[in-house]
Amino acid sequence: MRKAVVSLLLVAMLLCTCVSVYAESEDQSESEFERVLLSRGSLISKVFISQGSISTIAADLYNVRVQAATINDLETNTAYYAARFEHNYYLSQYNSGTSVGVLDYNEIADAITTLEYIKAHQQEMVDYSEIVYTATSGLRIGAYKDGRNSYLFIWFSANDTAYIELSSIDEVIERLRSVQNFLTN
Repeated sequence: MRKAVVSLLLVAMLLCTCVSVYAESEDQSESEFERVLLSRGSLISKVFISQGSISTIAADLYNVRVQAATINDLETNTAYYAARFEHNYYLSQYNSGTSVGVLDYNEIADAITTLEYIKAHQQEMVDYSEIVYTATSGLRIGAYKDGRNSYLFIWFSANDTAYIELSSIDEVIERLRSVQNFLTN
């Protein structure tokens, strides 16, 4: 009897674990661009065209590279467009790498609007303030003020956030407009 109860408890715990893992995977959203890029069993063509880089507070090695990205699903003859950001990070010899984030084409205008809002209202930020645009891919672009420090940021993951001088906001807007113009033409 005792073995049956223990077995039943183990099975119940296993089911709960499986359900929670499934629920977590369903909560993770991805952009349309990423969905096509990561799809299996499909034939796609990828083109990434450099649109320059954004200077970060860290050394040149850690600048954010910006690209106009196009994916063509060759089976359905459908094209998908995005702004692609790439950033090297180094936390330790065991935790370093390159992060990539994307804004779907239809999100680029929203990110530009957010940055223009930040530019117009940066003087109103007090104590701890944060203004953030979160893309469907999870990429976050925004600004924060913490005491005397104010920075723009591009958040890629818990391991990687690129910090940019607030005075460089026009540079960030220009890179996004450059991608938008390239993809429109």
